[in-house]
Amino acid sequence: MLDLGVNVNDVMKPHNDPAGRTPLMDAAISGNIELIELLIDAGAKLDAVDEAGITAAGWATHEAARDFLAKIIDELPLDTS
Repeated sequence: MLDLGVNVNDVMKPHNDPAGRTPLMDAAISGNIELIELLIDAGAKLDAVDEAGITAAGWATHEAARDFLAKIIDELPLDTS
């Protein structure tokens, strides 16, 4: 799908998902590390929030996807202010 130019940050609403989750959030929920890395490398926004205000990192914590949480922490820019 990425080869077809699909936006990795589009909200997953084709199936009337009222939660407004992105593909990265769904990958975090499932704990699919390979997909998570692919989406991050393709430019998925780490700070996007769903309708409940939860980020992919929040879902990873909730779903106990520790490997994903470690990946997110590695990718987040440091705030030097």
